[in-house]
Amino acid sequence: MRNTLTVLALLAVVTSRLVAEDAGSDPNVRPAGEVVLKFEHKIDIAEIQRFKDGVLQLFPGDTVHLEFEEKDGNLVSPGVVAKVEHPERTITLKMTQDESITMLFRESAIQKTVAMDCEHRGLGNEDFFRTNLYPTENGLAAGDSWPNSVWILRLSNIEATSKPASEVYEEKVSQGRLSEQGNSEHDGADQPASTPGSEAEGREKPEPESEALPR
Repeated sequence: MRNTLTVLALLAVVTSRLVAEDAGSDPNVRPAGEVVLKFEHKIDIAEIQRFKDGVLQLFPGDTVHLEFEEKDGNLVSPGVVAKVEHPERTITLKMTQDESITMLFRESAIQKTVAMDCEHRGLGNEDFFRTNLYPTENGLAAGDSWPNSVWILRLSNIEATSKPASEVYEEKVSQGRLSEQGNSEHDGADQPASTPGSEAEGREKPEPESEALPR
């Protein structure tokens, strides 16, 4: 009887561990931990959902696979998957950093244009800055770089379209300019005009709320 109870207790422990491990295997969950930057700076990041409300957050060392659903001949509703099982509708995003630069690599076999909006944030900044990424097209890879002080990227409005990459890129650049112009006119009503050359290239944006912040 005692042996039977011991076996049952062991089974309960093993089962609970397997359930816990399975619950923690969600590819969309980024475990809490340190992001170690190459210039000996460490940032503590809380556990987060990588892709939430249409926004994907990346940190140095992250590799994320986004798989689209196929519906009526269109690729829609991207979501994070553990591995690439359908390369024809998956894009892989990898953020790296070395002693000089931070990079984002985008690799995909998708035979469409895959576009997204991007914002980056560097150490010492409370704001995010917009970066215009040239879309990937017809399975071609792409790489983008920033100073190595950049420690977080936010990608949003991720879509696959039949439009040419050049057309989508120009549309996004134009939208960004209109947005900046609107913000500038709004701010100018309450603030004195700045002197030429006093602002960095690109307009700073207030930081959206996020669980992934340095502690």
